[in-house]
Order: sequence, then C-alpha cells, then structure tokens
Amino acid sequence: MIGSRRWLILAAILVALMVLLNLSSVEEHTSIALLNQIQQEKFDYSMNKVTNHQYNEKGELGSSIYSEKLFHFPNRQQIQLEQPQFKLHKFELSKQQQEWILTANKGLLNEHDNQLLLLESVKLNAYSHTDAQIDADKKDKKLSLEISELNIDLNKRTGFSSAQVSILSDQWTIKGVGLDIDLENQSIEILNRVYSSNE
Repeated sequence: MIGSRRWLILAAILVALMVLLNLSSVEEHTSIALLNQIQQEKFDYSMNKVTNHQYNEKGELGSSIYSEKLFHFPNRQQIQLEQPQFKLHKFELSKQQQEWILTANKGLLNEHDNQLLLLESVKLNAYSHTDAQIDADKKDKKLSLEISELNIDLNKRTGFSSAQVSILSDQWTIKGVGLDIDLENQSIEILNRVYSSNE
C-alpha cells in the first residue's frame, strides 16, 4: 500500500513537470509564431542602425536601445527589431558605474505600452566599471544570463519570462525555469526548479 502511494506521488510529480515544460515550450513557440505572422504584414518604413538614448534628471545617460534594423507596422502599432541591444546604466556614489546590456537576435516593441519582447538567444551581461576603466576599455564582468525570450516593461524597467534560464559567473552557475528581473534595482529572481553548481 505504501509502495503504491509512493508510485502515485512520483507519477504526479512527473506529470506536473511535463506540463510545466510543455507550457514553457508552447509560450516560446507562440511568440515566434506571432513574430512570423507580423513579418507577413506590410510595414510603412524601415531604418538601419538606430539608437535611442534616454537621460536621467542629472543629464547622465540612463538607458539606450540600439537596433541593426527596424520595421514599423502601423496596423499593429509595433516595431520589429533586428539584433536589438538594450543598455541600462546606473551611477553609484563611489563613481562606480553598473552597466547591464541585454542583446537578442530579434525584438518586438509595442508602441502603445512600451513593452519589449526579446526573442532568440537573449543574453544579459552585467558589468561594473569606473570612468577610467571605460577609457582604458576595461570592464569587470559580474555575471551573464542566457534565456530564449524575455518580456520587458520599459516604463517600469522590469521583466519576466517562463523559459529556462542560466546565470553564470566566474565562480558559479545557476539554472532554473521562470524569471523576474528588476533592471532599475539590478536584481534577478529565478522562480522554479533552481539548481546551482560551483565552477
């Protein structure tokens, strides 16, 4: 009797894991299908090598978005980005600058609510450096993150994803499923099935 209960519990856990994996996979395929659908529609203009800078109240560079190429779709009020790069700068009292750089193969920006969807080989690299290190082209890399897709609210500077994620540093690796990210406060939370190992 006890043995059969254990088997039932194990079977339930396996079914739950399979459902979670399938949901993650379905969401990723849905996002790619949406991007493919948009590409079938007509765009009214395109631009190459576009950069948009945003500055804080002190006149310091707060963030910037760069795209190798963009296509504007007026009916959907969306902009498709090729090779997008989103940089967020944070200045501390110690004159140490924290810089987070998000890159992806593709991106989709909703004009009406400033939601940015990054797709395909999404990477985040976090750096810490002083002005002198920038001049010498030397940055201390703190960590890097890899995920298949990431939704970002550019107004709130927060993001989330239900995909599998890996975070790497020189000393350790953390893997899991699902992610909440606060770009303003530079914090990352992995939501499920967290696993860590020392390098």
